[in-house]
Amino acid sequence: GVDVGFENPVFAALEVDYSDLDDDPDAEEPQKQLVYYELDLGLNHVLRKWCTPVDNTAHLLIPVPGGTDGPSGVLVCSENYITFKHNSAPHINEDGLGTDDKDLKAVIPRRQDMAPDHGLLIVSYAAHKQKDMFFFLVQSEYGDIYKVTLKYVEERVKRVEIKYFDTIPVTNAMVVLRAG
Repeated sequence: GVDVGFENPVFAALEVDYSDLDDDPDAEEPQKQLVYYELDLGLNHVLRKWCTPVDNTAHLLIPVPGGTDGPSGVLVCSENYITFKHNSAPHINEDGLGTDDKDLKAVIPRRQDMAPDHGLLIVSYAAHKQKDMFFFLVQSEYGDIYKVTLKYVEERVKRVEIKYFDTIPVTNAMVVLRAG
C-alpha cells in the first residue's frame, strides 16, 4: 500500500488492459498503467483514484513513506531504471523551480562487462525508515545491491539517487535490521 498517513488507505497496482487484443489479435501491445485505488472506509468500497502510463517493462512497485515521514508515492522499477511517481505532488528542478513532471527517473548503474542490449531488472528490495530519514536497498538479477534515496523538500521530490552498495547471492526477499 501507499503511505498516506491517516487518510483512507491507498494501494497501487500495475495493470494492462488486454480487451482490445480480444477483439483484434493484430492490435498494438497495450500500454501498462500505474493505478491508485482508495479504500473508502466510510462507504466500505474501493475507488479507482488515478492512473498514468508507465514503461511496459515495469515489474515492481516500492511504496515510499508518506505523511510526516516522507513525500509518499511509489518507485516503479522498470528495465534499466527506477522512476518516482506520485499522483499529486509537483517536483523541484535542480534550480529550485517547481515542475508538473510527475516522473523522476534514475538509471540503474550497470556492470562494465554487461552487454548493452541486455536489460537490468530489480528482483527484491528492503526499506529502512528512521524518524528523520529513509532509504531503500534494491537488488538486481545479478545480485548487485543498490542504495536508493530520494532528495526532497517537504513533499516535493528533487531527484532519485541510486548508488552501488554490494554484491551478494540473489535473494527473493531482503530485510534491513535496526541493529545493522
